[in-house]
Amino acid sequence: MSSNASPTNSAHFRWQELNDTSLHLNDGVKIKFKQVPADDDADQPVSDDGDSSIHCVVPRNKPAWISQHVFDTCKDRCEMISSSRYKNSDVVVFHAPTLYLGTPLKKYRGQTWVFHDMEPPSLVPNFKRWKRLFNWTLSYRRDADIFNPYSTFTRRTDAEKNDIHKIDWNNKTRNIGWIVSHCGVASQRLKYGEKLKQTIDVDAFGRCGKLHCPRGQWQECLGKYKFYASFENSLCTDYITEKSFRVFERNVDSIPVTRGAPDYSMFLPPGSFVNTRNFSSTSNLDDKPTVMKYFKWRRYYKANDQIDNGPVSIVLASSLIWRAIV
Repeated sequence: MSSNASPTNSAHFRWQELNDTSLHLNDGVKIKFKQVPADDDADQPVSDDGDSSIHCVVPRNKPAWISQHVFDTCKDRCEMISSSRYKNSDVVVFHAPTLYLGTPLKKYRGQTWVFHDMEPPSLVPNFKRWKRLFNWTLSYRRDADIFNPYSTFTRRTDAEKNDIHKIDWNNKTRNIGWIVSHCGVASQRLKYGEKLKQTIDVDAFGRCGKLHCPRGQWQECLGKYKFYASFENSLCTDYITEKSFRVFERNVDSIPVTRGAPDYSMFLPPGSFVNTRNFSSTSNLDDKPTVMKYFKWRRYYKANDQIDNGPVSIVLASSLIWRAIV
């Protein structure tokens, strides 16, 4: 990681790919949508009359964090309807991690089925009996038909460039802070954390640590720490979650220490984080950094949550599919 990397010139930080929705749709995917009947015509066949198509996305097994009113502020014409009425839907979105894997549902002619997953493969059931039923994938993976990362970065306007608070590094009295509540995970991050403690002080909050941080006050809890341990629960392709992004979204004045499988330079601003993969031993993490270079990115970008606000993933799918109409 070069200390002179500039967020405006780096070829690694592909901000356009993370924000230009026209780049998220694989070439050649075109769908003609039909009009969805109104509620009082629910049992009638889908009509081809007219050219004012309505796009309807239906999570067949809607998770609790997706509101029934998720499309209320959507700029495209779309709606959420009851999953029991998926027969009349142009597009059906299945939340893969919680899908019941009994006999596959009937797929009606002309429907597009979307495989929606924001979890690592180890937490997704086997879909052997559902072969050839899904048309598109909606996921954090960059090779998905609809790429939806946990967060994105957008350029700051000239006015916003001056709205950056100063960091009082003198108040940083501890080295690494860590909030972790899922203990026995595939990445063995607790084992790595114990090894890390042999060379540097690490304070763990949550169910897997000895310290307690009141709910909703994690930013205050991290105030005295120079670094934050952004360790993923799985080491999988492109799997970078809120563990890393939230530090950027909330402008936490701690340098994230990342540990995961992705090439983080494809997702995070250059020079803004410490990657454990770049070190031959954990003892190197105790090197004193030129602190402010890790926060230089704030003059150029701001981070935008794509999961808790919306959720944006379903709205993004609606927008992209709508724009694919021929």
